[in-house]
Amino acid sequence: MTVFKQGFENPVLFWTAIAFAMIGSLILSRFQVEIEKLESQDDYSYKKAFVQD
Repeated sequence: MTVFKQGFENPVLFWTAIAFAMIGSLILSRFQVEIEKLESQDDYSYKKAFVQD
């Protein structure tokens, strides 16, 4: 409870916490995009390896 009280009394802490949350979500979304790219490349390589023309 004291952390929330300090955060609302001190606007610098409040905005710093919001900035960390936003940056963290951006980093996570960027990693998610990269992981999806790798998965789609893996799917293609598996299809190429197992499907013979």
